[in-house]
Amino acid sequence: MEYLDKMHSKLLEMALYFAEFTKKHNLKVFLCGGGCIGAVRHKGFIPWDDDLDFLMPRKDYDKLMQIWKENYKDKDYSLIKQDVDFQTRLVFTALVDNNTTYIKDFQKDLDIPQGVTIDIFPFDGYPKNKISQLLQKYNALKFTIYSSGQVARNSGFLAKMISSTLLFFTPGYKRRYKKSVRYEKRMKKYDLDKCDEMIQLCEGPYNIFHAHFNKHIFDEQLWVDFEGKKLPIPKGYDEFLTKTFGKYMELPPVDKRKPHHDAIFLDLEKPYLEYKGIEYLTNK
Repeated sequence: MEYLDKMHSKLLEMALYFAEFTKKHNLKVFLCGGGCIGAVRHKGFIPWDDDLDFLMPRKDYDKLMQIWKENYKDKDYSLIKQDVDFQTRLVFTALVDNNTTYIKDFQKDLDIPQGVTIDIFPFDGYPKNKISQLLQKYNALKFTIYSSGQVARNSGFLAKMISSTLLFFTPGYKRRYKKSVRYEKRMKKYDLDKCDEMIQLCEGPYNIFHAHFNKHIFDEQLWVDFEGKKLPIPKGYDEFLTKTFGKYMELPPVDKRKPHHDAIFLDLEKPYLEYKGIEYLTNK
């Protein structure tokens, strides 16, 4: 499929750049999700996959944006993260290729970089105390709702009702952003160095309640073959992938081997700015 070949080429270019940037500035980063499975099972992309994601320890993740602003001079990429004056509706950081166009329905009204993205997620310390665990997850859920500003649609009736109620009583982006900052501060307060486990809190309700692991899985990076290049995965990748995906070395059924991109408009050859007011920001 021509689309996948072009997407893989672009994503690999972005991933190599980002991995090298983090290496240069002593920031630890790991391929996760399908990218990590692809590295182990295919020594590259899962043939039908069309995205790449990275995980970072919270301390490194929180340093990333400032280091980027101080050191990045090129115009090919943007690193975007929501703040009080910049709405993305994302609960994580994203690296965007400015020379492509990848418009998502939930962002089509936003004046932000709208190119192909690599998503970058933090992982946090996970406390031992059961009450503290529940409070952390409660704060993470509220952070997610207020950050995204959207009603949860694929996480069950209860999540949908809670999110719609919270958003109804907190109208306006800046009010929601201030609340998201408050809950983020509470959810990430557990120092990874003082915890035995880590948890992914910025990948939706399911991960908030299930994605916690022995932190030693991520003690070291393994730079492994990926499409003839090298990209980092966690040294404990087998434990990580087995807990997350089960028998990850087995191929899924043929009918599941499909790309899952969520773009409503895509052009891998032209920069998103050429489509401003045409395919996005059409009402402004």
